[in-house]
Amino acid sequence: MNTGIKTMFVIYFLVIAALIFTDVSILNQAADNAKRTLDRAIDGGIIYGTIEEDYIKGRIRLDEDKVRKGINDLFRKNLNLDSSLSSETYQRGKLIVTITYHNGAPSVEAEYVAAIKMVAGKLVGLETQDIDIKKRTPYLSDYK
Repeated sequence: MNTGIKTMFVIYFLVIAALIFTDVSILNQAADNAKRTLDRAIDGGIIYGTIEEDYIKGRIRLDEDKVRKGINDLFRKNLNLDSSLSSETYQRGKLIVTITYHNGAPSVEAEYVAAIKMVAGKLVGLETQDIDIKKRTPYLSDYK
């Protein structure tokens, strides 16, 4: 095999490997950022939505609308998302917040689904890669 052809093959292989590495790095970093941000947003939403009158009496109840609004607002602000929960990196974002009670103790679960824009994936027809981030608080029974 000709040395020039070998060199071109090695260069081509290294470029493809670098592009794939870039996509994997972007995907991992985007998922990590979303996980940390969602965790903090849930904490903030719980604080924002706690009904103080009940808290003072030793009961924990949440204003579900305020919790959802708090989580949504904090998540959007911290990831710099627009009103549709999307940005240049995160596309077609959707945030689902579920609040459940077990023996009077609330638990908040949030799920963020989005498509992450790929670089090398475009070469093979993969424009985006979906991520699904789920975070859940334990039942807040420690405070009862």
